[in-house]
Amino acid sequence: MNGDHGQVKGSAGEHIAAAAFLLNNYSVYHQDNESGGADLLVEKEGELFRVQVKTFYLNTWGKHRPPQQRANIERRSQSKSNDSRIYSEDEVDLFALVDTETAEVFVIPQGYRKTSVNKNSILDRKIYPRSVG
Repeated sequence: MNGDHGQVKGSAGEHIAAAAFLLNNYSVYHQDNESGGADLLVEKEGELFRVQVKTFYLNTWGKHRPPQQRANIERRSQSKSNDSRIYSEDEVDLFALVDTETAEVFVIPQGYRKTSVNKNSILDRKIYPRSVG
């Protein structure tokens, strides 16, 4: 498989998120990532949303804290400086946070004011897979 692990994981996350939106009756359009915009455009009942897809990673804080699944929801610079910034309202409406190990997808609004999200803090925002029962 070509590409580094991060790119493969990111691409898988985008496909899992697209499937989750489709299964929740949204129309899904893939964006050209070269333009720097959102990863997906999704539409439901005439309302269009720009979606940035992010994948969870395991954050091991050290031996005194249990590991946590986290996702960074900031834009990382492609330069060597590794700068980052929060996405603006002009760029993104929603974040789809994807656990590529379990194929779970969680959706949070653009205004979520943290740059890193703990998976356990957003369990109520899961859109896929849906709970049965």
